[in-house]
Amino acid sequence: LSLALGIVAWQARQAVSEASRAQAMQDFMVGLFEHAGSAPEGRSLDLRSLLDVAVVRGNRELARQPRARAELLGVVARLRSSLADYREAGELLDQQAAIIDATPGIPTSLQLESLTQRGEMLGRLGEAGACVGLMQPALGSARREQAQLPTQAAAFYSQLGQCRRATGERRSAQLLFERALALRRGVSGADVAEVESRLDLASLLADAGNTAKALADYAAARDQLRQDAGDRHPLLIQIGRTMAALDRAQGRRLDAERELRGALAIALEANGASHPLTTAVRGELAALLIELGRYTLAEQELLARHDGLVTRLGAGHPELGESYIALGQVAWERGNAAMAVTALRAALAISRRSGRPQPIGASQLALAEVLLGTGHAEEALSLSQQARERLAQGRGATNGQLGDSERVLGEAADALGSPNAARPHLDAAVRLTRAGYGAGDWRTRTAELALAWHQARAGDGAGAAVALTRLDALAAMPASEAGLREVAWRARAAAAQVRCLGAQRASALRSLDDLIATLQVARPEGGLVAREVAADRAACEPALP
Repeated sequence: LSLALGIVAWQARQAVSEASRAQAMQDFMVGLFEHAGSAPEGRSLDLRSLLDVAVVRGNRELARQPRARAELLGVVARLRSSLADYREAGELLDQQAAIIDATPGIPTSLQLESLTQRGEMLGRLGEAGACVGLMQPALGSARREQAQLPTQAAAFYSQLGQCRRATGERRSAQLLFERALALRRGVSGADVAEVESRLDLASLLADAGNTAKALADYAAARDQLRQDAGDRHPLLIQIGRTMAALDRAQGRRLDAERELRGALAIALEANGASHPLTTAVRGELAALLIELGRYTLAEQELLARHDGLVTRLGAGHPELGESYIALGQVAWERGNAAMAVTALRAALAISRRSGRPQPIGASQLALAEVLLGTGHAEEALSLSQQARERLAQGRGATNGQLGDSERVLGEAADALGSPNAARPHLDAAVRLTRAGYGAGDWRTRTAELALAWHQARAGDGAGAAVALTRLDALAAMPASEAGLREVAWRARAAAAQVRCLGAQRASALRSLDDLIATLQVARPEGGLVAREVAADRAACEPALP
């Protein structure tokens, strides 16, 4: 009886403590929004400002309630993460962890939630190994408490599994995903979480190359989600993006476009045009439309994405540099050189204000390629030299982008009539891109094409024959992705140019005519490759007497 009375008394104290904490949190949130409503007239208090105010007031008003303050920091960090403010979210989670470590009696539920959020943040930042190192020591605690805390334990298992998947430990990831799924199936109201576990397991199938089964499981999980949560649940966005990526990898680009358009419609309705998820989907759709040769629609999506980024980040934010590069490149594909140069110069100006070497070098390199194509080889040479220096500062002297800069340097030197100066740069381009991107990457093949084309024009009879053989091999390589297809087309055109200079003009013209017919189907709006091939065809045409 005494033991029972003691337990009842303890439970009563716990209930009072929980009620007091809940009341404190409720009072705090009411006061926070009262503060937002009383902002001076004419001044708006956006969500980020409101979150900043929440942290300041929470640290002051909940100073004597560390558990409530820790919970508040976790909520604000989750909101910051949803806004893609990952650095700020990480700082808040570090503060929360410090409170938890310094406060005795913090419940296991809050400890698991904190570790899960911190692991998720590390995963977002690409630090999967650090995520595993952080979460793994608490795995035993999650196992012990999973019967009493199934929701928190399942989320912990799922996040740890995602980090293990990212480090290549697929078997252990599968065990964790299956454990999370089993817990979620037994929890009332965890329908959406159950779908998330099914998606985790499907991702492992995709990793293993079982694309058909992965797509079937994704589709089944989506059907379940629609049945449980309706046709506009935000998780449908991620499902659509993942299925689109798998379809795109299998060459089913029209299916991928359908998935991305569906995901974009949900993202616009659920989050608005400036939300990070919406702009991410727009970027993926634009890239796919470029692959399909539909540059007008791609430009429309990129412009809408750019407007969303400006609304969310401001006109001079460093992230806009990448957006300007994409706009410049699609304008160049459409043949609008002036717009392309304007956009790329804007990207360079933004990256220079950031002071970070890698974005500066990337912007300089993108601009150099367009200037080279418009006949400004001297400026392209200067910019590519600067890009090489910047990229070496930012990422080391053996990365793939450094190889890209060497290629443009070689092509610019060739255009200026300096083949001897071009050759070392082109050799370095092949070596560096192979080391940085891999032998089969389209950027490596682009460097090999530039070198072979240089050798075909600058070499003697034997050297030119070897280079022509290499061009034919590049033209015949399997074109499993858009970048490789373009390299194959360019190699075919280059080989025809070489033959056109000799006794095989007739076969060269036939090859170019066939290639033009292929491009009319594959690139309905033309594009850079189509313009280059048309110019090659005109140059190969025999002069009229």
